[in-house]
Amino acid sequence: MSLCLPLKLALAANSTATAFVAKIPKITEPSGVGVFDLTSQAVGVGAGVKTPGWIEIIPFATTTDNATFAMKLWGWSQVEKSSLWIPEELAHLTCTLGTSAGTAIAADTLMVDTIVVTKGPAESGPFRLVVSPADDTQASYAMHLRGTRYIEFDFDSTAAGAVSMNAYWRLFTLE
Repeated sequence: MSLCLPLKLALAANSTATAFVAKIPKITEPSGVGVFDLTSQAVGVGAGVKTPGWIEIIPFATTTDNATFAMKLWGWSQVEKSSLWIPEELAHLTCTLGTSAGTAIAADTLMVDTIVVTKGPAESGPFRLVVSPADDTQASYAMHLRGTRYIEFDFDSTAAGAVSMNAYWRLFTLE
């Protein structure tokens, strides 16, 4: 039996960031825009210390066909018996927009049709799956979360022109 949760927005409002935000260990729990506690009922699980091990990401942006942007998925883990939180860069993706309209999401929105993993698990297999058709149909990225408690989405439009960026995401299990 598999866990199937609805898609959620990574950010309440699309990002127009032109650089990634540096992540360093910190003494406070992660919080803010694009940060999610995977043990929270707000993400649809609420299992305390158990969370689904996998995430699917479906990126989109506003601009034109073949424009690119980058996104990172961070994981945050707490050091045992302390208040220290350590960030882990789980994935760094380069996303290229296709012509598939996402206008049901917002005007001028296009779906990503190509995803290149810049940093993260290096091959399809037990820890990731890239669906990157590069034919103007929707791309997605699925990966293992490596036991992190919090995830954080970060975007960078400087690659080549995406105006505003976001993604849908969901947790799931493999049985």
